Amino acid sequence: MGLTGVILAAAALMGGLPEDMFLGTSSLAGSARSAAMGQCSFMDASALGALANPALAAGSGPGISISASGGMILGVEKRTRTVYDSFGSSIGEAEDAFNRDADLYPGGLAISVSGIEGLPEGAAFAAGWRMPARFSYRYDRELRTEYYALLGEERLTIDGSLGEFCASAAFTPAGMFGFGLGAAWVSGTRETRWEQNWVDESGQDVLETTSSDLSGMTVRGSILLRPAPALTACLGAEHSMSLEWSGGVDGVLDLPPAVRAGISWLPGNPLRTLVVAEGYYRAMSGAEFAGGDMGLTDCWGASAGVENRMPGGPACRFGFRYDRSPLGRTLDSVAFTAGLGFRIEGWSLDVGGSFSPRSWEQTDVTGLPSFTPGDSLAVEETSTSIGISLARTLEL
Repeated sequence: MGLTGVILAAAALMGGLPEDMFLGTSSLAGSARSAAMGQCSFMDASALGALANPALAAGSGPGISISASGGMILGVEKRTRTVYDSFGSSIGEAEDAFNRDADLYPGGLAISVSGIEGLPEGAAFAAGWRMPARFSYRYDRELRTEYYALLGEERLTIDGSLGEFCASAAFTPAGMFGFGLGAAWVSGTRETRWEQNWVDESGQDVLETTSSDLSGMTVRGSILLRPAPALTACLGAEHSMSLEWSGGVDGVLDLPPAVRAGISWLPGNPLRTLVVAEGYYRAMSGAEFAGGDMGLTDCWGASAGVENRMPGGPACRFGFRYDRSPLGRTLDSVAFTAGLGFRIEGWSLDVGGSFSPRSWEQTDVTGLPSFTPGDSLAVEETSTSIGISLARTLEL
């Protein structure tokens, strides 16, 4: 069965189609500093940031820089349906399911080297591992009659992640211009488990599982411009090549390139305020699996963040992010972010978090085989993430 078929089959079982069914959801693979500033990972001036934006490899300063991150994501989902009386009039809403999950994730580990003896002048290099996306979803519901007698229960579990082993090289031939190239070996797994258990022993219980592996390569390139000491601008692109699913799902996944751009500005006021903004665009309408159209739409996103370094105190950060979903406008998402940064004996310790609410109705997402037209399913979701990162630069 193709990927699209498996996705739609799972959608029919669970009654919805979150992004987990497609390419996974973001796991905040950059530093906690960038996560707190609107999740601006493309302009993340750390060793981890250099994996996604190769031109930034030289931005962490001369020496050897080390960066590691991880955290937890908390998800809450409430599903309701409209209840009607025998005359067809609405009398309120009934809770259909209430799902909660909490997952720990490793954001990544990276090292970058620049400005040390033995390297070509103006050259910098970075390498490491990052987890840009994960597959994680829990759906659990009791099946009851209209008189609330228990009939059984159903459960859907999705687990897995996508990891990248990355390497980047950056070159700065002039003080105000630089460029970088990078490559990543992508590997991941996705497992689904669907159960239906009935109280009546004469009922036929259901247990269906699938397990699939993804492998391939992603290449990245970016340029850096610094027209003024306080202003940095970057433009980059990435393209996934030879992505292939195997196992329960078999076929080649073709994704269009993604284009990214960002700026950072340090005006130089007494609070050392840093302003960061970035955006991306990807023509997902051209995405195909096994030569077939996946039925997605073009998507884009924008984010911005601010950092203020308090005299004698921590760095205070906050930001905002908007992402347009490739599945439909009703699944667009926003995120509100905040965090703190500390300097402890040469180490940078950063803590960041985000909160993302979303509400949608099943009838607003076209193309689902889950329900007949007019179904009243309404979904309220919240995603709360907490991340921590540790970094240090050793001057040699």
